[in-house]
Amino acid sequence: MEKRGNEYLFCSKRFDSRLYFDGEKSLLKYHRSQVWIETVVYTLIGLAIIGLIMGFATPKIKQLIDQSVIDQSVSMLTELDSKISIVNSGIGNSRKVSIRIKKGELLFDCINDTIVFTLRGTGYKASELGRLISDGIIERLTQQPENGSKIYDVSLTLKYAGGLNLTYAGKDFNQLLTKAPTNYNLLIENNGQSINLVPQ
Repeated sequence: MEKRGNEYLFCSKRFDSRLYFDGEKSLLKYHRSQVWIETVVYTLIGLAIIGLIMGFATPKIKQLIDQSVIDQSVSMLTELDSKISIVNSGIGNSRKVSIRIKKGELLFDCINDTIVFTLRGTGYKASELGRLISDGIIERLTQQPENGSKIYDVSLTLKYAGGLNLTYAGKDFNQLLTKAPTNYNLLIENNGQSINLVPQ
């Protein structure tokens, strides 16, 4: 920096040009504005990087959550089947069961004697598309509602064919249980004619 009379000549390597400042106050203003510009630029770069990370991480996190929901639903259906089997072993038997649905829906299809858990619009591909896979007593099916999309509908099915008549509140009809903040409490009873699911 050179002094010419009352003016200072500042050689800026950053801008490769010569800037003139009237005294020391002008030079301080230049430095302050430069700091603010750099702060804004670095903040914008930081926000852009965070946005990119969130853009990649969010779908993966959702997939992991949905995978956990499917695993918990398999456990829930297995426990439900176990209690139905115990109740089915003798007339007058009954058991209580508590069902928690955080995501998805549970259908008691008493017309076809099946119990189906369905998770719609998930990014988690639980099995090969369109192929019914037996996972012990549970049948697993993954479908793609729209061709080419990465959104799937996953269903888990318990089938009771031959000898077991499933009813809900004493009737042969379909009952749908959806996501709820509290548990669904059911009494499973063998009344001699059917395995009846009674809401508590």
